[in-house]
Parts: sequence; structure tokens; C-alpha cells
Amino acid sequence: MIELAVIVAKKEVYIVQNLEIRLRSLREVQNFVRLADSCTCDVNIGYDRILIDAKSIVGVMGLDLGRRMKVSFEERNAALEEFCLEHAAV
Repeated sequence: MIELAVIVAKKEVYIVQNLEIRLRSLREVQNFVRLADSCTCDVNIGYDRILIDAKSIVGVMGLDLGRRMKVSFEERNAALEEFCLEHAAV
């Protein structure tokens, strides 16, 4: 599921992307963190009440892999968006 929210703050417009994904292997986690780290904005991942900095491999590895997780970021990043769509939670 893809959600877009537009936030207007200090005369700047941010598009917040909320995507639901599943990460099932260490390789997928490594690729996801590498892509998240390439963003200049904050990238968060989590589920329920848990929210982790997606640029932290240790933090992401601490999550329950295979579980449906929500990813949010405020920047257009084609590579990260494509990864999230490929790993979309169904």
C-alpha cells in the first residue's frame, strides 16, 4: 500500500511516503539500509509502536524480519521506492 501525504512547513512542501514492506533475508536488509542511507532525509521503519532509523543496520536487524513493516520518508528516491514496491507486503 502506498500513502502520500503533503506537508507544508516553512514555505517548503514535503511529500511523505508511507510504504508497507516485508524484509525476509539478511541480503534484503543490507540492500534496504544501503538505499535508505543514500537519502538525505530521515527514513524510518517499524511496526506497531516500534519505530527505527532505517539507516541503522543494527536497528533494522533487531526488527522481526518477515513481519509487515511501514517505511516512511520525505524525499523522492526512485531506487528506494522501487525496492519498497518490489518488497511490498501483500
